Amino acid sequence: MKLRCLLASAMLCQAATAVATPASALSRTPTPAPAVPPAVATPAPANVISVQSMGIAFTAPQNWSHKIRRSGRFGEIVVDPVEVDPNRMLRCHLKPTVEPRSRGMSQQQINARMLANPATPEQFSEILDSHVTDPNLTTNVSDGGEMLVGERLVYWFTAKMTFREKGKEGFAFMKLYVINVPGFTWAIVCGAGAPGEAATASTRFNEWLPAFDRLVLSLQFTDL
Repeated sequence: MKLRCLLASAMLCQAATAVATPASALSRTPTPAPAVPPAVATPAPANVISVQSMGIAFTAPQNWSHKIRRSGRFGEIVVDPVEVDPNRMLRCHLKPTVEPRSRGMSQQQINARMLANPATPEQFSEILDSHVTDPNLTTNVSDGGEMLVGERLVYWFTAKMTFREKGKEGFAFMKLYVINVPGFTWAIVCGAGAPGEAATASTRFNEWLPAFDRLVLSLQFTDL
């Protein structure tokens, strides 16, 4: 409504200017203005986040920042908008876990092992539960599949989270990606949520889902 009012005010201003313009001014031949070359839009530089201590780099959405939460050997990377909306949840977590069984294996060998032992919704539920410690939160894993990030096979699942805060019910939808690299398993959880109707949170999640996928597709790893 505010934007419509602004547009209406601008149109009224233009009409008032035309009415106030003297007839003599309208009859004069205007002096042609010098040609102005069209402006060339400069694309914003990519928001590349590199955490050398954790052997990872990725491209985050514009105006997102990151911080590292220390826990265990490496901790986790939290990525979210610079200007946080207290009434909305929008965030990605990236967390590595040491996997000694894949140390020394090639990525092709790891991919083959993943295909031979497909991940299950129950396993992804356990990963989500490791991120959820509040008894007021419940999660339900739904859709799932696989994708490639470069040469790396990635399993993904989506989940719905229901929570209560200050007596109000809220919802969040998340996409969980699991990537195995030599010596480590990375879990990336990106989600969006809002209080009130589940449809509101679902719409917000669907709006940001392409950005979540782009972040994961941009992942680059180095040896730790």
